[in-house]
Amino acid sequence: MASRGITRKFRFSVSPATIRNEMGELDELGYLEQPHTSAGRIPTDKGYRFFVDGTSDKEAPDQNNSRRMSYWTSIHCREAEEFFHDATKIIAELTHSFAVFGMPARHNFEKSGFSEIMREPEFTDMEFIREFGELADEFEDAFESFFRELDQSSAPRAFIGSENPIHSAWRCGVVVSRMPVPEDQDGFLALIGPKRMDYRKNISLIGELQNYARKYAKQ
Repeated sequence: MASRGITRKFRFSVSPATIRNEMGELDELGYLEQPHTSAGRIPTDKGYRFFVDGTSDKEAPDQNNSRRMSYWTSIHCREAEEFFHDATKIIAELTHSFAVFGMPARHNFEKSGFSEIMREPEFTDMEFIREFGELADEFEDAFESFFRELDQSSAPRAFIGSENPIHSAWRCGVVVSRMPVPEDQDGFLALIGPKRMDYRKNISLIGELQNYARKYAKQ
């Protein structure tokens, strides 16, 4: 979008020239980049990180999503595998992300959301599709690389682009968190999507799911 269009759309009380100057400065500071001469500027990994860190306050839960998750968790499951199979499916649906849940001690992994993520515009890029396919295929083997990056708290952590510990995720955003499971075993949940994913929403929903999982683990 041109600087004049930005000024009109967002009704900034500055001139298009000021917008161009600010964009140029953000470019020089490494927060924006221009992939090629005919393209507009997009955020760099540094730019996304600045945005995510600046909006780290917990987002108020979406009431519709909360009701759906509350209804789902009211359905009693017999086994942990069944509980987390359904958990992976619903959080993939609510976040429009590719979700992976793992219980390494049981060699159990659940994946869901591939059809959701394929609707994103990034998937018109064949190279992106190839890299994402590699990531989806190898995530079970690579999960330890993410798990080692987590501290002992349950707080979700966002990895943006080149912050990801495996190369096939460098064009993606990944939110990873520990997840309570029965018998004090280690569990984790990962949400994978484009770098422009809604980090605040996804982190908030993971927090809600952690609360439900914590109650389930104590049953």
